Amino acid sequence: QQAALGKGEQSVVQWLAGQGLADAPRLAEQLTVEAGWERAVEAVLGQYLEAVCVEDLDGVAGVLDSLSHGDLLVLDTGAGEAAGGGDAAWLLDRVQGPKPLNDLLRGVRTAGSLPEALALRGRLAAGESVITPEGIWLGRSWLRVARDADEHAGVLAREQEIKALQAELAGLN
Repeated sequence: QQAALGKGEQSVVQWLAGQGLADAPRLAEQLTVEAGWERAVEAVLGQYLEAVCVEDLDGVAGVLDSLSHGDLLVLDTGAGEAAGGGDAAWLLDRVQGPKPLNDLLRGVRTAGSLPEALALRGRLAAGESVITPEGIWLGRSWLRVARDADEHAGVLAREQEIKALQAELAGLN
């Protein structure tokens, strides 16, 4: 789980610690996903799941020169409305989390099956796409599917299981 959250790249981990961001949460740790849609969210968000969430993107941008090695993705979770909680026609409505989700998931519709998604594809507006619970993602002229090759596969289900186990442990203590 730590590797899937990007916490294994030591140069970045050390740099984050030097910036006082060692305990900054990763996006995957801040999401609550409707059961059954985890794979779809993982397919769309991909590397964004390991993004470091901060309250001040400008502050991080101001010290980027000191990061000499590694990949870093930072999301500004400062002021603004949290995402999620609508009518479930859109992927965004099946996820609750910080406001960057509004930008990252905007325009992604949901369909319960591949035949439904294929039927909806012809009605998509420019910039829209549709995804199935299995993570099959289609645009008007493209299709993407990843079968467990992605290092992020299962990260959201594992994160929710970890949270449930932590709550159970706290209850036992």
